[in-house]
Amino acid sequence: MIQNPPEIEVYETGTASVEVQLRNDGTTTFEDIKLAAISSASQITASLSSDTIPKLEPGQTTSVRLTASSSNAPLGSYSIALSATSGDYSEAVSVPVAVVKFLKSEKLEAQRQIEFGLSLAMQNQECREFADTLDQANKALKDGDAALALRLANDAIAGCKQALALAGTEAGPLTGLFAGRLLQGDWANSAVIGAVGAVIALTLVLLKKLVTPKRKEDEIAKQLADEGEDGASGAQQEYSNKIKPAE
Repeated sequence: MIQNPPEIEVYETGTASVEVQLRNDGTTTFEDIKLAAISSASQITASLSSDTIPKLEPGQTTSVRLTASSSNAPLGSYSIALSATSGDYSEAVSVPVAVVKFLKSEKLEAQRQIEFGLSLAMQNQECREFADTLDQANKALKDGDAALALRLANDAIAGCKQALALAGTEAGPLTGLFAGRLLQGDWANSAVIGAVGAVIALTLVLLKKLVTPKRKEDEIAKQLADEGEDGASGAQQEYSNKIKPAE
């Protein structure tokens, strides 16, 4: 009857809800179905949009909304026991509840922006100076701070676009392996977030290898320029001493 309800993600102080489907796969009509939702923690309350379904005929599907509200519940995993009873028939399922600091959708958005920034940097040399910022964004995401990761990634992308504008270059298209699908529902899970994170880490390593020689070239060029200026200044001073009349 109850069709695999999805996980509910909720902030420490917040409310979230999901749609729960009920389907009659049997041959007997269910009548006067009583629904109940009980939370596993006192800091989390559970409620249903309706606690009664008058009738559910064979092959028929209906749905109710299950809402979880957190009142300063510690970060972690909880559950809601959802039951349906009709006459002598009864069943119950456990609905997972995650009290989180950042939602999966927020983590995915930060990851998508990091991947986009990496794609720009790999395609455009002008953007490679922002590799360190993207690396910081990736580290922030690993530490669980999706807001900081997103801000750093957006800063890197904005700096890249500004550098391209100054160079008169148009930003290339996004060609990241996963970025085009990160926001699709079937990818919104921890396993994929981890897999894409591994790809991002490898790309950052490659990008740093590309950036380091360029920085060394710039340092050498600056050093040679400084030495050239010092040499020219010394030669000018020596020439002045030679032509200076004796007193």
